[in-house]
Parts: sequence; C-alpha cells; structure tokens
Amino acid sequence: IATLIVGISAGKLFKKTRPGILFATCLFSVGISMLLISVTTHFWLGTVWFMIIAGAEVLMLISINSMLIILVEEHFRARVMLLAISISNLFMPFGMLFNAFIAEYFAIKYVFVIVGIWALLWAMVSLFSKDIRSLSFEKLSEPVDTEEPSLT
Repeated sequence: IATLIVGISAGKLFKKTRPGILFATCLFSVGISMLLISVTTHFWLGTVWFMIIAGAEVLMLISINSMLIILVEEHFRARVMLLAISISNLFMPFGMLFNAFIAEYFAIKYVFVIVGIWALLWAMVSLFSKDIRSLSFEKLSEPVDTEEPSLT
C-alpha cells in the first residue's frame, strides 16, 4: 500500500525537490524508522514504520535512477548500473554474516539499531556533499544527444 501511494505521488514530489536532497531525506527516514522499530513492541506501530521504510525505498530508487540519468552518459549507463549491482551483490553475503552474528549473540533489535545508524550516517554524508545537493531534475528535461560515439 505504501509503495503504491508513493509511486502515484512521486511525480508531483520530484517537481518540487532535488534528487540529492530527496535521496538524503529518504535515507534519513529509513534510518529513523529502523531505530524506532528496534524500540517498539506494538505490532501496528511496527507496521507503520515498515510502511515508511518501503515508501522511502521506492523514492530512493527513483532518485538514484534519476541521478544516474543526470550524471552518466547514455552509452555508459548500463555498464555503470551493472557495476553498481555487482558491487552490492558482492558485499551482500558479508552483511548477512554480520547481521546473523549480531542476531545470534545479541537481541534482534541491535540489528535494527546498527542498520538505522548506518543509514543515518550515509544520509549525513549525502547531505554534506555539495555535488549531490546541487543536482537538479531540470537537467532531465534538456534534449539528450543520442548520437553514438565513434570507435575511431
């Protein structure tokens, strides 16, 4: 439900904000929601926090793809995206092992605390980066040169 609502309203939101600020705000809301999940014992309140996380992740993916369109030339875009996917898949088992270790020896809430703090740290990094903050969706409406580069 949360992802449908966010997906429908995303177009209006993107006209009013910048992708870097939106990315940092979504990452910040994911971090706060993870921290709140770690302390809540109420089922419906936990469900609300998970809905906030799901909606923020949809907006983050839209803003990441928009930044990819803005920053990377069209003929390199697929390569850059595959590289990012490969790097994230490479580190995924290490994250699972770390979280499994924490969950095995400590309460599961500490996994949520660590992930929430990690998300908040990356939100702060993206807020302090002038390059990310200065990105604009207006560059997306400029005409794109679709001519393929020559190999000679």
